[in-house]
Amino acid sequence: MMDFFKAMKLVFSLLASLIGLFACESASPFHKKDGEWHFESHKLGVAATTPLTPLNSRFARVGDRIFYREDAIHGVDSATFVALDDHYGKDKSTVYFGDTYRDGKEYFLVKRVRVGPILGADAGSFRLLKDGYAADTRQAYFWGTPFAVRDVASFEVLDYGFTRDRIRGYGGTTEIAGSDGASFIAIDIEYAKDATHAWYSTKAFAQFTPRSLYRHQGCRRSEFRRQDERVRSRRQARVLQGQSHPGLTQRV
Repeated sequence: MMDFFKAMKLVFSLLASLIGLFACESASPFHKKDGEWHFESHKLGVAATTPLTPLNSRFARVGDRIFYREDAIHGVDSATFVALDDHYGKDKSTVYFGDTYRDGKEYFLVKRVRVGPILGADAGSFRLLKDGYAADTRQAYFWGTPFAVRDVASFEVLDYGFTRDRIRGYGGTTEIAGSDGASFIAIDIEYAKDATHAWYSTKAFAQFTPRSLYRHQGCRRSEFRRQDERVRSRRQARVLQGQSHPGLTQRV
């Protein structure tokens, strides 16, 4: 009896694997139609008889070429190319970034593809982080655009769009002058703090210095407790310890 149940369990496992395989294949945006390969509704300009291997949901190896969505990547070494995620990929010597955009001259009606090498990126040390960030031994990158950090080896992505390395904290890609990277943490999409300062994420990253600033459990996103004082909204955050801070402006 036990052998029967084991056999049935094996059969169901195989069926589940096959169903998952077919589901993944059918879900791929790369598909054949009218004798040609397509990405979603866009033609690749490649005959359906050409071998195509999806690398993920955006990159594919088509014959001896690499495609990002419906566009071929020029100059890529197909044999060594790997897709890192839906935007970044690299071969033995070059890192590539792909994305889509809309042009205001076309009234934002047409989605267009752009893909190409990230100039200056080091393929050997390039590492993917999260939320569009990446880094190599030279610099950091956000959505394919390089930017400088103090210590790229320790650079990491925090929550709410903040980043840091061991020396400085950053509002995304912008260094927050005077911040201490080792103790820098994100509190909210607008607030961060280090061991000695709290920061409000305006363009200038205006500074104020309460003894402590932390998110109060059970409060809404922008509600905070500083010692015995409650900051009930971002507007009231302009005044702390009875001092006015005109540099703290509300983001719209």
